[in-house]
Amino acid sequence: NLANRLSVLINELKGIERDLAKESKQRDIARKVYKTFSETKKAKMTQVYESIKGNVNLFYSTLHPNELHRNIEINIASGRRASTELKMESFGSIEDPRAFSSEGHLDSLGLCIFLAFVKKFNEDCDFIILDDVVTTIDSQHRRLICKLLFEQFKDCQLLITTHDAIWYDQLCAHQRAFGISGNCKNMEITRWTLESGPIIEPYKPRWERIEDRINSGDKSGVATEGRRYLEWLLKNICKTMMARPIFKTRGYTVADLFVPAKTRLEELIKDHLFKQKILKAFQELEMTTLMGNLLAHDNLEAENVSMDEAKQFCVAVHDLHNLLSCPDCGTFLKYYQDMKRIRCPNSRCKQQIEIVC
Repeated sequence: NLANRLSVLINELKGIERDLAKESKQRDIARKVYKTFSETKKAKMTQVYESIKGNVNLFYSTLHPNELHRNIEINIASGRRASTELKMESFGSIEDPRAFSSEGHLDSLGLCIFLAFVKKFNEDCDFIILDDVVTTIDSQHRRLICKLLFEQFKDCQLLITTHDAIWYDQLCAHQRAFGISGNCKNMEITRWTLESGPIIEPYKPRWERIEDRINSGDKSGVATEGRRYLEWLLKNICKTMMARPIFKTRGYTVADLFVPAKTRLEELIKDHLFKQKILKAFQELEMTTLMGNLLAHDNLEAENVSMDEAKQFCVAVHDLHNLLSCPDCGTFLKYYQDMKRIRCPNSRCKQQIEIVC
C-alpha cells in the first residue's frame, strides 16, 4: 500500500513539473509579447510625437510671437509607464514647461498639442469642438487663437463655446476680417429652465441689443447697456493706444478711464481733421454721460430723464466706437509705436486706414 501511494505521489509530482514547465514557457512568451508590444507602442508613439512636433511649434509660435519659448519636444519618458515628457527651450535653458510656465501659457500649449493631433488624425473628420478653451488666456493671445483657427483650420467646421464676451467679440471680428461671416452662426444662450433646457437665440452685437431696449422703451436697460458699452470702449482705447490710467489693484470704472483715454488720443493724433472728430465725440460723451449715471443707478431723478436723452448717451458711445474702428473690416484700431501710426491691426484688411501720430 505504501509503495502504491508513493507511486501515485511521484506521478502527481511529475505532472506538476510538466505543468510548471508549460506555464513557464507561456509566461516567457507573454513577456516577449508584452515587451514587443511596449517597444512597438513606444516606437509608434515616438513617430506620432515626431510627426506633430512641427505643428505644435508652429501653432505655439503663432500664439506667442517674439517670445523666448521655442523648440518644444514631446517624447515618451523612458523608465516610466504610459508617461509623456515635455521639454521647451526658454530663456536659454531646456526645461519641462510645467515646472515654470504660467497657467495661461500651459493652457495655450495644451491647445496647440490638441490642434496638432487634430491636423494629424482628423483628415476624414473636419468637425472640431472647442469648449471654453481661453479661460486663463489673456485678450492678446485670445485674438491670436482666432487667427490660428481661421488660418490653419479654415476647411473645418468649428463648434466653439465660451463664457468670455471679449473672445466672442474677437471671434466675430475675425469672421469679418477673414470674409467668412456668411459661413458662421453666432448664437447665445439667453436663458434656460429645468423644463425646457437652454434657450439658444442668434447673437446680437452690443449696439443691436441697445437698439432693442430703445425700441421697447426700457430706459434703465438702455443706460445700463450704454454704461457697459462705454466701459468696454474706454478699456479698449487705453489698451490699444497705450494709455496709462492710474494703477488700481481692482477693476477700472468709467471715471478711471475717461480722462486717460481722451488725453492719450489727443496727445497721439496729428491729423487735425481726425483729432477734431475724436474730440467732438468725447465732448458729446461728456455732455451725455450724466444720463447714463442717473439711469444706471437707483436715483430718484431718473424718472426726469427722457428716452431721447438716454438714447443720445448711447449714440455718443457708438459714434466714438465707430471712429476708432476700421471702416473696411470693423476691427478696433491700434497704435503702433515704431511706425508712429494708428492703424487697423488686421493684416488681411484690404483698405487699411492709417492715422499719423
